[in-house]
Amino acid sequence: MASNRIVVLTALPLEARAIRERLPSPTRHDLPAGTIVEEATLPGTGYSVCLVCTGPGNGQAAVVAERMISWADPAAVLFVGIAGALKSDIAIGDVVAATHVVGYQGGKDTPSGFKARPKAWDASHRLLQVAQYVEANQVWGKFLPQGAGPTPSVYFKPIASGDAVKDTNDSSLATLLDATYNDAAAIEMEAAGVAQAAQHTRVDLLVIRGISDSSDGTKTSSDGSGSQVRAAQHAAAFALGVIAALPDPTAEPGSAPAPEQTKQAGSPVEPDWSLLAQVAEVVWRTDMQRPYGTEPATLELHLAPAHVNTRLQVVRLQTLWNELAQLGRIRGLFSQAGAIEGQPTSDGAVAFARDVRAGTNTGLAVLRNGQLSAWETLPKTGGLSVAVFDPEYIATRLTSMLDLLLAFPVPLSAGIVPAAGIAPAMLLTRGKVNAPQPHNGVSLANGFNEQPLRTDTVESISADGLRNAVGQVAEELAARLDQALGKQRR
Repeated sequence: MASNRIVVLTALPLEARAIRERLPSPTRHDLPAGTIVEEATLPGTGYSVCLVCTGPGNGQAAVVAERMISWADPAAVLFVGIAGALKSDIAIGDVVAATHVVGYQGGKDTPSGFKARPKAWDASHRLLQVAQYVEANQVWGKFLPQGAGPTPSVYFKPIASGDAVKDTNDSSLATLLDATYNDAAAIEMEAAGVAQAAQHTRVDLLVIRGISDSSDGTKTSSDGSGSQVRAAQHAAAFALGVIAALPDPTAEPGSAPAPEQTKQAGSPVEPDWSLLAQVAEVVWRTDMQRPYGTEPATLELHLAPAHVNTRLQVVRLQTLWNELAQLGRIRGLFSQAGAIEGQPTSDGAVAFARDVRAGTNTGLAVLRNGQLSAWETLPKTGGLSVAVFDPEYIATRLTSMLDLLLAFPVPLSAGIVPAAGIAPAMLLTRGKVNAPQPHNGVSLANGFNEQPLRTDTVESISADGLRNAVGQVAEELAARLDQALGKQRR
């Protein structure tokens, strides 16, 4: 079996933090020379990420990279972090994946001027192909922070690497880069060292950099605006998207790739729904979380096993609660500082954040039978306690919740029953989220009907089918909720 370890190197702590925030419960390894490695399985993949912060500079990065490769024997190495742009059309926050790395400082100083003698290292063809697939199919957006806005642009260009920080266009370095390396899109200080270590150890390498400044004298103001953190998060998201798209490390060489890796951009995959012989049992939110009198309308999503063959061990449920709380904070479901309620029991682990005064309620749960659950409050009309039923908004939120559930660090059942609901459903109005409502009141779509809206649980889908068609499944569940609402009105 191929190695399932991926070494991810960063130069700066803020770059490492952007990766670490996506890794549930990493394990610490202290290597003999003092290097600290944090290792965790990337949820939804068979790969274990080994994260190390090398410190700045090509020399330091080369030493740590070679040490890490020797220790981990990885399937691949990714160097991830921030860089300065060398092209005016590459914006702050965009991502550059290096087609090759150029060590620009080598050369000979002669009476007639400096004669460049660069070294260059090509990116791994295998990793570059996966990275281009990830960008073309836009399958890395789920690793971006919540509310990050439009998906950043990704460029496949050379990266220049040396031991100097460039922050002006009026210098000998700027002249050298423009005259000799004018195809380079970004400049940084570690990739050449890592590339040399990867070459010596014959390991595949890909360098991924988020653009944090324009290297033109505006670095201080850019850094002060938070551009470094944003660029690091974007680079980390793309890197994790690349890892998630790598072939299954347990697959035999030459075997057919998973369906996710063969579908073409723009061609939706139809979910493989199967009719069940009997209605599947789903534990709804109100059975996991005690309701209160003025509870807001809450959208809930559950992935229940079609057939229960095994159960999670109680000792695992006890550790899962902390992992759910951490994952919820990483994905923006829970605030970073707010209190998280709930606890692990013999039936499952439930973590939620509920503010009665603000009328908000969000939560995550894993039950012992393998059911995965998430919920969040629906938005209300301005100044009223009436929730908005917007099918497009609900489909979007269900897509995000499905992505979140698929990131849970627990195995999925072979057959899954997706189910969605809204409870309580007493006061709902059809409309568009953020659209102005009429001043003379709203038209209640559900009136005072106390019955919750729930989709039926008579169809299942395979785990692979769900992963390959998250958006289509979310749209189907939103349509079924819309249909259920229409039935209640008649």
